[in-house]
Amino acid sequence: MRETMKPFILAFTLLILSSTSSVYADTLDYLMKATVRIRGNKYGSGTVFNKSETKYYILTNAHVVEDNEIVSVDFFNNGTLVRSVSGKVIWKILERNRKLDLAIVEVSRSSLIGYRPNVIKLAPINTYISVNSKVYSMGFP
Repeated sequence: MRETMKPFILAFTLLILSSTSSVYADTLDYLMKATVRIRGNKYGSGTVFNKSETKYYILTNAHVVEDNEIVSVDFFNNGTLVRSVSGKVIWKILERNRKLDLAIVEVSRSSLIGYRPNVIKLAPINTYISVNSKVYSMGFP
């Protein structure tokens, strides 16, 4: 494993890849290009999970974005920073008693100036996870 990959292999979001999912991620490099660093008052990770014609959507944790409406989003390729852009927090929920800690950040595709991150499609909510399921976790310390 390349030294540049090691910081990425930390717990953040479970990306469940099953035979019923349409996700085709053969390599760690593919997953890394969908993983971003979020910088608000705190640092955290995010995963590009959807896109439209004009936006990318990133799943992260609400405790990372806190009360910020705008955060910095860092995009990487093979462990090297390629773009740092502003992202708008469009949704968040933080309920400690229910253990909900999620946020969605949108980034303009045009702000990435030609860079195209990978998009990881999350498995459907009814996906069964067994002992032998493939689960990948990516993130930043």
